[in-house]
Amino acid sequence: MMLVTGIWGVMGLGFGWSHAVKAQLLCDRKVGKSALEIKRLFNTLEAFNRTIRMLRAALAADLEPASRTQLMTALSTAVRIQGALLLSYYVQPIPLPPHAWTRPPPDLLGERPLEWRKPGQPHIQVVMSKEFRHSWAVVFRKESKDDLWNGVWSARWGSSPD
Repeated sequence: MMLVTGIWGVMGLGFGWSHAVKAQLLCDRKVGKSALEIKRLFNTLEAFNRTIRMLRAALAADLEPASRTQLMTALSTAVRIQGALLLSYYVQPIPLPPHAWTRPPPDLLGERPLEWRKPGQPHIQVVMSKEFRHSWAVVFRKESKDDLWNGVWSARWGSSPD
């Protein structure tokens, strides 16, 4: 009788452990997928920021009306694409904190690039909990002295923020 009770106890522990592992894996996958998607989105926004800066520099240097119209059209298109990309931020499998991207008001050259408006290093934290299991991720912008890597977003995630 004790043997049967012991076997049932071990099986119960095995089932509980299996359930906990599945819950943790689900949390990790959802958080990881969201972190990678946010990283891709923010890197795309940074690429459009570089394009907007180049178009604004071309507008500042250009005096010919025909090419100025084309440059203004390209600038307005880049700004609209960035707006659509920002809307996709909220279409994630888990709820996300609000981002800090804002666009300063236009000046004489037209629309300006997006800026990150939170103090400190730009980052977003993603946290998810399910049945006493927790996952976290942080998507952050790398700051570098090398212009090539400056403004590149990266992601890190796991089961605990240690």
